[in-house]
Amino acid sequence: MSVAGSYDFVSYKVESPVFVGNSSFNESVKFINETTGFVGNNEGIFKTNDGGVTWSKVYNSSKSVKCISFINSTVGWAVGNQGLVVKTIDGGNNWTLAASITTPYALYKVLFKDSNNGLIVGDFGSIFTTSNGGNTWVATSTFNIALYPTFTSVAFAPNTSNIWAVGSQHPNGFIAKSSDNGLNWSQASVPVFNNKGFGIPAKLNDIVFTTSNNGWVVADDGLYRTTDGGITWQTQSTGVVGLLAAIQFVNTQVGFIVGNNNTTLLKTVDSGNTWKSLNTFAYANSLSFISEKLGWMTYNSTVVKYTAPQCSTTPAVLVSNCCNGLESQKSGSWSDPTTWSCNRVPTATDDVFINAGHTVTENSSPIIRAKTLTYRGGMLHIPQTTTLRLGNQ
Repeated sequence: MSVAGSYDFVSYKVESPVFVGNSSFNESVKFINETTGFVGNNEGIFKTNDGGVTWSKVYNSSKSVKCISFINSTVGWAVGNQGLVVKTIDGGNNWTLAASITTPYALYKVLFKDSNNGLIVGDFGSIFTTSNGGNTWVATSTFNIALYPTFTSVAFAPNTSNIWAVGSQHPNGFIAKSSDNGLNWSQASVPVFNNKGFGIPAKLNDIVFTTSNNGWVVADDGLYRTTDGGITWQTQSTGVVGLLAAIQFVNTQVGFIVGNNNTTLLKTVDSGNTWKSLNTFAYANSLSFISEKLGWMTYNSTVVKYTAPQCSTTPAVLVSNCCNGLESQKSGSWSDPTTWSCNRVPTATDDVFINAGHTVTENSSPIIRAKTLTYRGGMLHIPQTTTLRLGNQ
């Protein structure tokens, strides 16, 4: 049984923006847990150990840092202008230049599929791959200088050898595909990434795949989606108008988009089928969510933190004010409070969500209740002697 539920999108708490260094524009943000995060800008790399309250510079550079990515809690990479490529092996406290890449061009994205296989993309068709954890990098792009596409992002399609790179080839968007883990590339067939309506050419800014078939591209003129592994792409309405800059999914159901022109933060909870606006700022260009309930985005020279509402500790209001719904935190019994996000058993007034990888069972209660029940990749197993009642049943 699956009954659609919804979260209260508007009630996300937006904390006051925090300035990072003296930069006029932050290029990237990356958090690896709820306290440790990084920002890249035209001063270098900054680190926080308190969830973004305070920041300290850990790498000084006159070359603007465009992207920061971590393979695990200790090993990370960052790329930027004029061929900047740096690496950390101590959780971001120290960063060193990677000597195996030499290019004068700006690099915009670094991403690893696993501990060994990674890619870097950038200006003039630059694509570099590694299969040994970044010990060596190989230039694999076959695009000649006459095309000079600028690649701004790259994505691995899960459980395949397919990799996608997106960007622009003036004046239109450009998308390339590799079917052999990045060894060879070709221009992919794409929909018409046309102008936004007031004369600014469209550009593809970011790409993500959540499964081998489902992927999204955010662009200067909106959102595009594929459900067949990139064979075809369709425009997708978000209900807002404006440039979309970056996209991230925290699991196959929940994702976020940032942009500008009053489209700052969009959210989906149904695998990208629908999107809803949470909050608006003048401009946001990167984001890093570590869960559905906690994330950060860069807004001009600041970093803004988003948190979902916290559970009330007052028993009288637990039912009416608790996380805007209960979601499973682990596999376990329905009647075990520790199974659920608010540390209590669901009632008939709760929207209930069973998350991916979780199996909820019930062997003791003859009746279990919820207002709605939504499966986010998880399962509910109950015997014939137990009845699930939804809403007013």
